[in-house]
Amino acid sequence: MTAEQAQQIIQLLENGPPTQWWPFLLVPIATALGAVLGVAAASFAIVTQRSISKRKNTLDVIMQFESDPVYRAAVRTYRQFREGRITVDALLEPRTDADQTYKDHMNTFWNWHEAVALGIRRDTLDDEILMRWWGEPMVVTWNHSVVAINRFRKVNNTKRQFKNYEVVAREFARRLQKISALPPAFKEPEQRNALPFRLRDRWFGLRPPPIAE
Repeated sequence: MTAEQAQQIIQLLENGPPTQWWPFLLVPIATALGAVLGVAAASFAIVTQRSISKRKNTLDVIMQFESDPVYRAAVRTYRQFREGRITVDALLEPRTDADQTYKDHMNTFWNWHEAVALGIRRDTLDDEILMRWWGEPMVVTWNHSVVAINRFRKVNNTKRQFKNYEVVAREFARRLQKISALPPAFKEPEQRNALPFRLRDRWFGLRPPPIAE
């Protein structure tokens, strides 16, 4: 501290602030304002980059599975299951090589939906993009699968099997009620998982909306 600065401090303590007191505040105000703007800019950049990353991840998932031969085979098997040409019993207890192939394909099909739903709930995939691309099919495939999922849950003694698929399909059905002329109604499983749509909602004590009976 220089002698001049010490004298100014003594004058301030003895006689009150000098006439030109405002220059003393400029430096700390400018420093604080710069820090706030820096934090805001960094936060905006992080949010923007995260949003871009989510969209990229979502499009990558769509392109990957739409072009994956294993998944395409699983889709063909699902269509046979939907038409009643493959029974739930054949999936639960496959007796032939063909039955085992059907079971493997259906597990691939359901596990894909479960993985995508988990990505949505963890907020690593963009649910708005997936809602537009796969919203109604997500609900419809769930409705066609719920009888089999009920059986699998009973056999495995857990209602947690495909729980993310259930939660996201239910939420997508709710959104479709607002934007679709003929939205599919969600078919509730026998053992329901009343979980929040976003996993982070649990951190704030938020509860999912009540399930209509």
